Amino acid sequence: MTTLGHEAAGAAATPDAALAIMWDLARQAWAMSGRPFPTYTRATMPGVLIRPSLDGTPEP
Repeated sequence: MTTLGHEAAGAAATPDAALAIMWDLARQAWAMSGRPFPTYTRATMPGVLIRPSLDGTPEP
């Protein structure tokens, strides 16, 4: 285990390496939560898209 601030130089120097580390941490977090890993498709993902209106305020 690495202590924050004492990482090896270049440990996540590339986007691919950073993504691999993030994915591993995300899987570990889901496992520790005790909740099932989401299985929804991209088309059925929960979420809301809010686009700004022309005057800069969010549209309802």
